[in-house]
Amino acid sequence: MATTEIILALIALVSGPVGGWLTARLLRKKYDAEVAKLQAEVKGAQINSRGDELENVKTAMDILMQQVVEPLKIEINAIRKELVRLRKVVEKANNCPHSANCPVRDELQKSERIDLDPPQRQSGSRKKIRAEPGTCTHERGEDGYTDERYYTVADRDRL
Repeated sequence: MATTEIILALIALVSGPVGGWLTARLLRKKYDAEVAKLQAEVKGAQINSRGDELENVKTAMDILMQQVVEPLKIEINAIRKELVRLRKVVEKANNCPHSANCPVRDELQKSERIDLDPPQRQSGSRKKIRAEPGTCTHERGEDGYTDERYYTVADRDRL
């Protein structure tokens, strides 16, 4: 009897781990199949989302072309026509008997001078930070400080 009990104990000891290993092996194949299926679904969803993104971009481009670019093209062409017309009128203005005192010609020349003249700046060596000495009003300026002291940029660099 003792040998039967020992054999049954050995079978019990061996069958537990073997059964667990066999169960894990079978479950592993099942889980691997599920993971492969889920990965395929994710790839399909990514492809669909990229397709949707491309479709959205195409729709946005169509809207942009229709609502922005086309009206701008029409407006630019209208401006070109007006510019050609203006150039013809300006060319004819030289032959006008009143061209010496023409107010329109004076305005055009004035606007050309404004566009060509750069803004005037103070020289960097004598740029004023505060008012001249003796004109101190103790009032706050735009920068929030009073004009109690007077420095030039050159004086400030020496301090």
